[in-house]
Amino acid sequence: MKRYLAKLFTSFFFLGVFLIGPICYTIHSASERYSLDRLFPENWYTKAKESCAQVCESLGDLLSTSGTSLQKILIIDVSIGRLVFAGSCIDRLTKENPAVPHDDLIYLSRVVATVDQLCGRLPGTLEPDRVQCLKNIVADVRKKLEQLMAKKQLVNPSQ
Repeated sequence: MKRYLAKLFTSFFFLGVFLIGPICYTIHSASERYSLDRLFPENWYTKAKESCAQVCESLGDLLSTSGTSLQKILIIDVSIGRLVFAGSCIDRLTKENPAVPHDDLIYLSRVVATVDQLCGRLPGTLEPDRVQCLKNIVADVRKKLEQLMAKKQLVNPSQ
């Protein structure tokens, strides 16, 4: 009787193992098929917007909290990098000419304007060279965005 139960248990075990593998594969492939990244792919506009929003949040935190000088320098350096990335994304938008609604570009320009205002509120004693670099990059991003908006209006005058 024990031998029969052992064989029965072993056969159910192997049957379960052979069934669980394909079931897991099916569930995994279905979840990839319906993932948000696949249904709503991230484009260059979204990357630029998120990068500028992260800079906005970082600079707001920098102005509202007191941290060490090293933390403040790190926040400024990361903000510079994110803005350079946002400028690169805007360049890609300009080259690839995707269908970005004009309202989205206006929203992005408002976020960049907010970043510019936050840069203006940074204290002058806080690493003046880095703050000036940050302001220069914000000005470059604004200029690129204005050029993109002007190009979009020429291409799509109805928007």
